[in-house]
Amino acid sequence: MLDIANIQDLARVQDRLVLNMRSFYLDDLLLGIREAEDQIPSFVSAGLALFAVRFSSPRRSGKTQSVRWSQLVSSVELITSYLTADPIAFDDGIRDEFYASNPVFMMLRLAASQFPFQVDIFARHAQPYVLYGELPEVISARPAIPDFDFHACFERLNGVTLREFIDVGFVTWFAARACAGFTLGYYDKARAQGMSLPPDLRLQVVLNSISAEPGKLCSLDSFNIY
Repeated sequence: MLDIANIQDLARVQDRLVLNMRSFYLDDLLLGIREAEDQIPSFVSAGLALFAVRFSSPRRSGKTQSVRWSQLVSSVELITSYLTADPIAFDDGIRDEFYASNPVFMMLRLAASQFPFQVDIFARHAQPYVLYGELPEVISARPAIPDFDFHACFERLNGVTLREFIDVGFVTWFAARACAGFTLGYYDKARAQGMSLPPDLRLQVVLNSISAEPGKLCSLDSFNIY
């Protein structure tokens, strides 16, 4: 862990992270982060992925080559220090008053920056239902909120329902974690085990939306990603 005592230290750590990210291709970095997920906390993986998307360039040709753990270690140390730095500690007066009031507050601030990413595997299926399924209905029922049917608009734009999209996305994510490669037969097995999935034609619509290949990643280079 690096000692970050002020905003200048924080900026220097960020600059070093940006340089590290720019020395690798985006797809190589993301694959390396995924392969190292058992060695680093989830909030560190999320932070690395964010910096990678913002500052790494996609590979334009050739095969994806995973960034090795030995190449990631420096960035892991930097992003861990960056994400756990507490701005309250940058001001001596505020820091002493805050820490003296109750040490538990400091622990809660650190935990709050990490817990959102420490999600149980099954909660990763339920969370999108709450965020995109239930909350739009709750919000639209409030006074002065414009009449907007999020679910209908989603299906019109994507060709599948929100539930179909989330279900297929979850099964695909689970398959990618468990297998080096898989076919449509994996979805037949999921259906046989009780998972509600759409017919193959609609399933393919979702897969076309969530899958990527080098050509698709390269096409993103024409956009500014922040």
